[in-house]
Amino acid sequence: MTEKTDLQLTRHQLYASVLADIAIAASLKVHDSSYVVSERWRDGSYGKLRDHWLNSNPSASVREAALGLASAGATALTRLSADRLCAIAGTYGFDLPDDLATAIAEHFAERRAQVLTYRR
Repeated sequence: MTEKTDLQLTRHQLYASVLADIAIAASLKVHDSSYVVSERWRDGSYGKLRDHWLNSNPSASVREAALGLASAGATALTRLSADRLCAIAGTYGFDLPDDLATAIAEHFAERRAQVLTYRR
């Protein structure tokens, strides 16, 4: 199986990868504080932080707890404004560009609106 590059990702996949990185960073602060996120995350390599951490072989209990919290966190992040996304990302060592945060916030707001329209 080949690894997709950022250029091959759909917009939704890229945006979900960015939110997943932020969420796993927050979760690791709680469940694996010895893992230094800022040393691992590189600008433009969205979606790789989780994989790098998993490759560091955390214990099964830590892995389960951290991934559960990160999953819930990523879902919660889809509902935030661009300003809040930037602020939260900064808290965990990510420099999230304003234009990317705006695109992410607008993308997920549009998806919610589509669901609401469909359910009417």
